[in-house]
Amino acid sequence: MVEDDMLALKALYGFAKNGPREEKIPLEDTIAGAAIFQKKPIAIKDIRKEKKYNFSKSHEGLVSLLAMPIFWKEKALGVIQLYTLQEHVFVEKEVKLVQYLAAPLIGLAVKYAKINNRRLLALLEVSKALSSKSDLEDMFETIVDRAAHVLGIKRCALFLLSEIGDKICLEAGFPKCDHGIGLERELREYPAVREVIESQNWLLIENPQSHELTRDSAALSRTYGINAILFVPLVFERKILGAFTFDATGNKKTFLPQEIGVCRIMANISSAAIARAREQERFQKEMTAKNRMEILGKAAADIAHEIRNPLTSIGGFARRILKKADDPQKVLEYGNIIVKETDRLEQIVGEVLEYSRQKELNLVRANLNNLIHETVKLLEIVFSDKRITVLLNLAEETVEMQLDAVKIKSVLTNILRNAVEALSENVGEKQIWIETHQTKTHVELVIKNNISAPLSQEILENMFNPFFTTKANGTGLGLAIVDSVIRLHKGYIKVDHDGQKIAFNIRLPR
Repeated sequence: MVEDDMLALKALYGFAKNGPREEKIPLEDTIAGAAIFQKKPIAIKDIRKEKKYNFSKSHEGLVSLLAMPIFWKEKALGVIQLYTLQEHVFVEKEVKLVQYLAAPLIGLAVKYAKINNRRLLALLEVSKALSSKSDLEDMFETIVDRAAHVLGIKRCALFLLSEIGDKICLEAGFPKCDHGIGLERELREYPAVREVIESQNWLLIENPQSHELTRDSAALSRTYGINAILFVPLVFERKILGAFTFDATGNKKTFLPQEIGVCRIMANISSAAIARAREQERFQKEMTAKNRMEILGKAAADIAHEIRNPLTSIGGFARRILKKADDPQKVLEYGNIIVKETDRLEQIVGEVLEYSRQKELNLVRANLNNLIHETVKLLEIVFSDKRITVLLNLAEETVEMQLDAVKIKSVLTNILRNAVEALSENVGEKQIWIETHQTKTHVELVIKNNISAPLSQEILENMFNPFFTTKANGTGLGLAIVDSVIRLHKGYIKVDHDGQKIAFNIRLPR
């Protein structure tokens, strides 16, 4: 903090016991002083190379620095210095977070020096708690709950302004049961809130039952014994977000200047946190939309590629038939190829349609063991032709659960067909093991088979991605369908691989 044209060290966090102990340092020729004189934050990528930095033994291990000046009504109060242990470039959002959270908090705390330590520590805890939250609804509840705790009051509410600015919505209130959470009204219906939003300044109304700006809510004030209401605007980067209301009830008749300072700190912390969460939410939506378009574009290209191959073959051999129409043997040969390629085309279209329909489940009470037996029976001829042995080790008790029987049979079929194709390359023992286990909360299904060679990392990382395949005639949708169905059932699937066997481990909730 600034004292007699010097900077006096007041607090440390994260330093060892032998950390900096200089009582005072000069403003001139220091980074902290430069931040104050320039009235703006200064970021240093590597303080070890900075001439102005007084690098002492106590600073060993520190690399990057952000010096944030603290002002209160144009008066320099001091500097917050943040350090990192690795080289770091402070981006604009990080600088603004400090600028709109920590600096104003300390500035107001100094201005209202009578704020007791309990409240100041509580405010720091609020700041810490909000910085870790990104869900807006959860954040709103945390804000009003902590505000009531810090101030020791029984009622407060958080209002947010609509994008257009003509409506106000009650996003959170304490206690929750006494507020119409989610209620949206025209801004003009709340004269006091409108006054605060338009002026961007706080407003204290004592005797709200008779005041002209709160007369419409006089019945509410009488019901809850509200003696005074403090309205504080929520502002971030000069943009008004909404307003905080704090009620003085019971024996509390009004808000003292120190308490108003605390409320303003709460509003400042909340504004920055809400703005940050909104920005994250907007960014995530943009990224989701962008990812959807990228996935859609890739899917369209992959589908076009998969369909084009059999269509090219069909077209080519159809033209050959026209040229060899008088040669029955060639017509038969080419006709058979066309039929096979048509079957392949139908398979591709069928799997694409099946994958696209993995959106909703038709849940019924079904026995997983029975579905396994049915699926193995359906593939019995395939197993026999390939000389594959299927070994079952199913839970003795009935494995009943809520599931989509049709889709789970599709999962079993796709994994087993995948196993059959893998075992076709084996010259030795060809076996498939199927196991089920259950607990009170979930059922585990394991399907494993021999493999002829270890799988590459690329295959293991991409096997559930749509259209990824290593097969000459594969669509790459079989395991993508499996993954989609398991996710819809709120379960998960993982692959274990030891170079000799591959195991699909599926867990489904009961």
